[in-house]
Amino acid sequence: MPILDGYSDVLVVQRILMSGCIPAGIEWMLRYLKIPNINFEGFQERHDLGNCNSFWSVAKHVMSEIAGIKIIDRQFSYGKEKIEYIGQLIKESRPCLMSIALLSSGRWHIVPVVEVNGTFITVLWMDKPTIEEQKKKFTLVDIEQRHDSWKGGKDILFTEV
Repeated sequence: MPILDGYSDVLVVQRILMSGCIPAGIEWMLRYLKIPNINFEGFQERHDLGNCNSFWSVAKHVMSEIAGIKIIDRQFSYGKEKIEYIGQLIKESRPCLMSIALLSSGRWHIVPVVEVNGTFITVLWMDKPTIEEQKKKFTLVDIEQRHDSWKGGKDILFTEV
């Protein structure tokens, strides 16, 4: 059962509610990785691009500020493939963000993944003041069906440092 060791020690709360899930998620990944010399003061605000937020646009913005960090956006055709790849990243203690489709018509949310097992995937919703309140579980079947049948929610973001 892949789980990110120590994930509960990293609390990041999304401060920009309508558009800030990507900058908040990237902040969470960088804090989890304990990368030195990053100014986290105002990180979400500096990297929120509003209506222009996408995995790649925010990642590119962050990489322009922080030397030596490579953030990768990977898209998947099938949900099963995405889940397997995420499981491998978690097994290697590499944090990632996952796009989850919320509506069949195309609304989605970006969240850090902290656990994958044979039945469910656990993510941090990042809208609450404690890790326990942020944890949300989805069945793997649900994630796969959302990925394969709904608009959006096709990609993940992870780092190479």
